[in-house]
Amino acid sequence: MKNQIKKYVSILLAFAFILNFSVGVLAESGSNAPARNTDGEFIIEAMQSTIVGDFNNAYIDVRVTANYNTKEIIGISNVTAYAKISNPVSVHIADDGVYHLGDVRNSSEFRVPLYTLDTNEDKTVPIEITLKYDVISKNTTVSTTIDAKDSPEVTKREVNMSTTSQSKEMTTTVYVVHRAKKLPKNSMIEVEKFEIFPNKFVTPGSEFELVFSIKNPGDAPANNIKLSLEGIDAKGINMAKGLSTVDTTSLAPGEARIIRYYMKVPASIKGGLYPMKLNYTFTGKNEKGEDSNAPKEGSYTFSVDVKQSDMAPSSIIFERVNFPSGRLGKNQPVNVSFSIKNIGTKNAQNLKISAVSKDVEGLIPTSGSNAIVASLKPGQVASYSFDFKTANAVSTKTYPVEITVEYIDDAIGEEPHKIVQVVGINGVDWYAEQQKYKDLPKSTPILIIEKYDFEPEVIFAGTQFKMKLDVRNTSSDKAIKNIKIALTSDVKQTADQTAPTATASVFTPIQSSNTFYIDHIPAGGKIEKEISMTTSHDTAAKTYTLTANIEYEDSKANPYKSSEVIGITVIQDSKLTIGEINTDPELYVGTPGSLNVEFYNTGKVTLSNFMVEFEGEGLVVDTPTYYKGNFPSGTTDSYSANITPQDAKASKGKLIFSYEDTTGEKHVIEKTFNIKVNEMNPMDMGEFEQFPQEPPKTTNWKLIIGGVGAALAAIAGIVIYRKRKKKKAEEDLSLDED
Repeated sequence: MKNQIKKYVSILLAFAFILNFSVGVLAESGSNAPARNTDGEFIIEAMQSTIVGDFNNAYIDVRVTANYNTKEIIGISNVTAYAKISNPVSVHIADDGVYHLGDVRNSSEFRVPLYTLDTNEDKTVPIEITLKYDVISKNTTVSTTIDAKDSPEVTKREVNMSTTSQSKEMTTTVYVVHRAKKLPKNSMIEVEKFEIFPNKFVTPGSEFELVFSIKNPGDAPANNIKLSLEGIDAKGINMAKGLSTVDTTSLAPGEARIIRYYMKVPASIKGGLYPMKLNYTFTGKNEKGEDSNAPKEGSYTFSVDVKQSDMAPSSIIFERVNFPSGRLGKNQPVNVSFSIKNIGTKNAQNLKISAVSKDVEGLIPTSGSNAIVASLKPGQVASYSFDFKTANAVSTKTYPVEITVEYIDDAIGEEPHKIVQVVGINGVDWYAEQQKYKDLPKSTPILIIEKYDFEPEVIFAGTQFKMKLDVRNTSSDKAIKNIKIALTSDVKQTADQTAPTATASVFTPIQSSNTFYIDHIPAGGKIEKEISMTTSHDTAAKTYTLTANIEYEDSKANPYKSSEVIGITVIQDSKLTIGEINTDPELYVGTPGSLNVEFYNTGKVTLSNFMVEFEGEGLVVDTPTYYKGNFPSGTTDSYSANITPQDAKASKGKLIFSYEDTTGEKHVIEKTFNIKVNEMNPMDMGEFEQFPQEPPKTTNWKLIIGGVGAALAAIAGIVIYRKRKKKKAEEDLSLDED
């Protein structure tokens, strides 16, 4: 009997263990387990971004909504919200940032008041909103006992209920975008439009207007504006009325004003473009946004187009002028001849033509110096000749002869027109020249490189170029022959060396040697020579010297040597490689997103004044400009920024990379990128962003079914055991009766 009781108790204990295991499984899969995700009990709703300016009062409305299972959690108490700004500078919370919400069964709301100070730049300030609260949960325990005195035994089951309290917290972040006040600091003046009234041109003898539209395209007023007209001529373009200076008080940003000048031109004015200038000064804001009394200056250059009328006056020009070009000794005849032509449309009247020696001690006229002509018709050509001779006292110098034509035009009838042409006659005193050199050693002819040019003018490393040389014999009486010019250059220095270590020359001739030959150059003569050369691609950027070693002979085969040094600047081509511009796949209005790009100096030289600038319509960026300065060769850097879309239509931005190469030339590279901007996610509270909720906790039905199945099996075993025991007891009783 005792053994049977032990078996019965063992079965009950096993059943209790299985039952407790099943209940434990239910607890593990329910909400009574320690929470690992602190945003499980509430949903916090708030505007994701709030835009404020300087010295503003603003607020953020926050709603807290319960999001827990009331069957497992009895309640939540002592709910307190905390708003915090780490290191507040320009944005501050107006109260202590603590909000007691008590017991939140459904939802509760509170407001975070803010105030701002001034700032010099746009800033995005994060605000942390933290909820702290106590979670009250219920616990259930079951105990089972068996009374062995009872027959049959009685199983007693007792269920005990208890509660536990656990402190939790959850945090979310919202943002305040503090927009800096844009101080007006750019007063400007520009000529927006210019016209000549009533026509676009001017005819001789007419009056007209110069009309200017001046505008202030800046963001600050331009004051004390003074304008003056430059290029006025009493015999040309002049004032018809009024003054050439105009004062106007001020122009507001974007304001334009019309300025008129009333002008006239005389009937005698010639056709053509007459350059003029409108000068202006003004005062305004400086770069710091402060008023400045220092005047700013500017000018606008324009031209007045004077059209020749149908009754255009006559116009005389020289067509041909002939005179001796060599050197002339004493008592040599000199003839100066020329032609004149009337290219106008009217007769030229009362022409006076003259050719006058300006130094009669060396050049004497032998014919009349003047000619008088009554008229020269349009298109007519007339030729004239005047004779001179060199005097006995001629010197080695140039004697000028001034040719003058004066005439009157019927259409104008004012002062005579006058054209002048000067020619030079070269005289020489041969005896004085010989005496000059009689006590000197034998004349030495000198060969020089008079001029050199490069094509192209800027020589990049690794490219071909042409060098053009003008080689001149400076001797006036001796020819030069058998000329050999050998070119030698500096030792090449590579871009990554600080000093030359190689032995190769920096410049290499193409399809020729570094030596070339010239057969003969006459006295005073010049020979042009062209050489094609190249440099290595890794040649360092600097100025190198090319030496021309010259050997030549005179007519008596006397040898001579000389050398010339030529400076050649080699430039390394700068090269900037820009990586892919990376942005968030999707952006939302008012929500900051990230932007990043890497760039590399893959050239051979340092890039100076390196800068990256951001442009984008409808986009606010926290780092609009990144100035690096010097960007060494072979290094890399990156530009990162937070961009906040202000408009869902914003779809494109641009990064502008600028730098200067070793020549000081500025390079600009623009890279555009596309973005996708969505409107803010709609919420029950207007434009609040919906925070992600914890997914509802599901029950592990496999564990429950397994536990229930084990319990049913245990109960069935007990029932079968009791039935068998009862039947055996009845059989034992019948045997006793027998």
